[in-house]
Formats: sequence, structure tokens, C-alpha cells
Amino acid sequence: MEDHDVRIKEVEWADSGVQTLTAKRMSEGGYHLNELKKSVVSNGWQPVDMIFVRKVDGLPDHYVVLEGNRRVTALRELQAENKLPTDVIEVVKNLPVLEVLGTAADSEIKAQISYLLGVRHHGSLKPWGPFAQAHDLYERYLRLSGMNDQNFEWNEKISEDISAQLSLDPKKIKERIRVYRAMKQLNEVPEIARIGIEGRYYSLVKDALPTSPSSPLSQYLRQDSNTFRLDELAVERFDQLCHFSTSGRKNAPIKNPDEWKPLSNILKDIDEDKKNQMLNAVLNEKQEPTVVFAERQAELRQLRWDIWLTQVTALLGGLKMANVDPDDPEAQIAVSKLAVILDALPAGSSIGRNHA
Repeated sequence: MEDHDVRIKEVEWADSGVQTLTAKRMSEGGYHLNELKKSVVSNGWQPVDMIFVRKVDGLPDHYVVLEGNRRVTALRELQAENKLPTDVIEVVKNLPVLEVLGTAADSEIKAQISYLLGVRHHGSLKPWGPFAQAHDLYERYLRLSGMNDQNFEWNEKISEDISAQLSLDPKKIKERIRVYRAMKQLNEVPEIARIGIEGRYYSLVKDALPTSPSSPLSQYLRQDSNTFRLDELAVERFDQLCHFSTSGRKNAPIKNPDEWKPLSNILKDIDEDKKNQMLNAVLNEKQEPTVVFAERQAELRQLRWDIWLTQVTALLGGLKMANVDPDDPEAQIAVSKLAVILDALPAGSSIGRNHA
């Protein structure tokens, strides 16, 4: 157990005073325990990493946490404060852990744990959901790069190193981290943080952030290609569309990922007035993009039919039935069919039955 320059002998780890002091240092240090506790209260227990332990030498039935101290400390503090939600109490009553065997050096144990986490959750043993994978990849990226949330920048070489470690497609690594950064930023908005989106809505956010910079959605929900930060307007629009700051996301125009495609089609409309009317219907009237764009499609189909009739009218305008051979049977059939078409043309058409 190590905290900066403080090193405590292993035989003293079980001492309650040592444990209390260590927990105090974690609470007061840069471990973001309060944020983690709020997340547990708002979102429940999200097992994004397995907790690793090993036996303490010379102390039977005592174990030290090697990986997962933040989560264990956060749970203990919430329990002491009587703030653990009922469902979380049941979930963590028997908290699963993995025991690390052997007496290898600290650096070797850390390397083993990192490898096991990667194989377990990004491989075929017990794959995580996409958000948990993204969380782990982001933490790995920060560790390898020496970066933090504030100075993060995308580096393909680091992505390739992670890819080699975990046998993952570098494109998938980039996608996961792009989405994770966006979700993390959204969850920093006080109104959204009050509800909490951490661990949820991964697919909803992912489908809003296409990789092509020329995509209408990429232009509408701008994300920096280097830092993966959303601009202020994109953050505002995300909440307008998804209602992350509203309990239960009530009346959200975009409730599922399928709604992003019709919104993209709305953004592509070449008629600026119509596009703005449709966006107003989505953003302010809270209509689903599928409904708004379906109405626009019906309108466009009607417009195409009217244009076709106008063209037919123009083509038939100069046709004189007197020029048709009355003794030609095929011509007579054609005239009969043409008469039906003429009857169907709109009132006020430039041609009428007088041409017959």
C-alpha cells in the first residue's frame, strides 16, 4: 500500500488505524471519490473493472486490494453514511473478486492484472458492454500517454500500442474513446450530472457522432477531431434532443439511436425554410424526427407528382387528335387511353377534351 512517498509495511496493513489513514488520504487526494460515490447513488453499481486482491503475508484470512481501491473505498464510505441504495446493497453484499497468487514484484503483478483485465473484458472470456470497454480503454490510454482529462489529445501510436496489447482494431479503440469523452463531457453539465448518464446511452451517443466530417450530424454536433471535446452548441443540442437533464428523458424527440438517421435527412434538405421548420418541430415542438421527416417525404412525393403532370400537360398540349388515322385500330386504342389520362389531369390544365 503506497501513497506518494508514504510506504507502510505489509504486516501493518490489517491495522484499523492504517486502513483509516489510507482511506482518509484517498478521500482528500486526487482520486475523485465524491464523483464516484455520486455515480453509484445515481446509476447503481457499474462493475467496470474486476477487483483484484491477494493474501497478506503472515496474516491468515486477510487480503489486500491490488486493483479497485477507489471503488471499495467509495462503497465503504457510502455504507458508513447510510447512503447506499437498496439495490446496490444487494448487489455488493457478496462482492466478487479475483485473487492474485504468487509473490512477484509490484510491477510484474500490475502487468499481469492489466493483461487479465484486457483478455477478460475485451476478449472472449467475459466481454464487457461497450461503455465499460470504453472506460477501460480510456484509462489505459491515459496511463500509457501520461495524459489526463484536461490535456488529452488523440495519438495514433498510443492507440496502436493498446491494439497490440489487446488484439483490438485501432478504429474500434478510437470510436470507444471518442464516445466516452463525449459522454464524460455531457455528464459534467450540472443539470445532466444531477440525473446521470454515466454507464448508459452509449449507443445513443455513438450514433450521433459519425466518423465522416462531411456528415450532416458531424456538422450539427461538432466534436474536435483531436481532443474529442464537443463544442458548447453541440452539448446544448444533445440535451435538447435527448433530454439527458430530464428525469426519465420525458418527451425527448430522440429516444433511440434510430432517430439520428431521419434527423440527418432533415439536415440535408436543400430547402432552407423547410429545413428550419422541421428542426423547429423537432427541437421546440418535441416531435420525433421520424414523424417530421415522414411528412416531408409525403410532401416531396406530392410535389414530384404535380411536376410530372405539368410536364405531361406540356407535352400533350400540342397534340391534335385530328391527325390520328381513324381507321387504325391501334390508334383508336391509344386515343381511348389518352382520353382517360386527360380526364385525370387537374382542372385548369392547359389541355382539355377539346383537343380530342
